[in-house]
Amino acid sequence: MSRHATIWQPPMAMGGDDFNRANGAIGSLFSTDTAQPCVISGNKLQITPQGMGAGLTTYVNTWRGGGNDGKMHTDNHEVRVQLIASSYALANNNPVLIYLAGDNGNNATGINVAASLYSGGSTACTIATGSGATGTTRASTATQVPTNALVQFRRRGNVFTILVNGATHLTWTDTGAIVPIGATQRRVRIGLSGNFPTFQQQFQSPSIDSVYAYDLAA
Repeated sequence: MSRHATIWQPPMAMGGDDFNRANGAIGSLFSTDTAQPCVISGNKLQITPQGMGAGLTTYVNTWRGGGNDGKMHTDNHEVRVQLIASSYALANNNPVLIYLAGDNGNNATGINVAASLYSGGSTACTIATGSGATGTTRASTATQVPTNALVQFRRRGNVFTILVNGATHLTWTDTGAIVPIGATQRRVRIGLSGNFPTFQQQFQSPSIDSVYAYDLAA
């Protein structure tokens, strides 16, 4: 090897969580953005159980582990989520949410980039920008995501890509510089959603078996 050969630089790993612990609180590796957090149940992440009559509700938690208070170090980063079937009935119109390039506050402030992933039904999977429940769809696909899929949501500068089981599912290039570049826009988050129609049962999006967040090599 030449003494001038490029030395491979691995990405700055940020760590993650496999949720393999006692049922209950999500734990100190996350903070809660919404009225209720996601919780651990059966070694996977699910929604806080709802009462009968509850409409569609989203539960969002921000990653705080891995050093740097959970913020990514660069504008090239990725969240990798292993989905798993929920213990509740599957709701076709309830998404799993993966956020990256997020505002330093929570998902209800500033600009966040969200991947909304649906399993079954006809609701389109999307990449959207916005705050809280207010968002603008930037790209969409009618192709659904299996309940046991490995999903990667990736940012490389101004290009945002969803991969499902290693194949590109959806991509959006931020040609209008909507999402700021820099250290204040590097939060990652995960979310689940559910509802409990009157006289029916609890419904939920797929659950999350594990999540990992890390910077990507340039």
